[in-house]
Amino acid sequence: MKWDNLWQLSGKIFGFLVLSGLCDNVLSDYLWARSVVLTSPTVATIGMSITIPLAMLSDSLLNHAQQDAVAVLGAMLVLIGFVMVNISRQSQMDLEMKLRSAYQYIVNKTRGKDTLLYHSVENSTVS
Repeated sequence: MKWDNLWQLSGKIFGFLVLSGLCDNVLSDYLWARSVVLTSPTVATIGMSITIPLAMLSDSLLNHAQQDAVAVLGAMLVLIGFVMVNISRQSQMDLEMKLRSAYQYIVNKTRGKDTLLYHSVENSTVS
């Protein structure tokens, strides 16, 4: 495409190109960054690889494309990898929650004892 042809675009078409660029790039980058915040960089990045099996599936359904066995096997491996990463992440989060709960329990018990000791010392000096 030559640069001269760009000047021949109507305002409506140029607006659709800009809107398409915003939706395709800016929105997808924002959603990916949000998924990194909500999950982890590993899960978010592996999650982006699911677009490959989804593209194959939509191509098969909409265009009646035939996929060879190697491509189907690769797509299944990508999906299995994503599931395994999420299971690993969930068990890691469960362990972190248990550790935080145990830490909070210990801190609360320690604070309770310190408070009782403080009150008993305070009461004995007042009498």
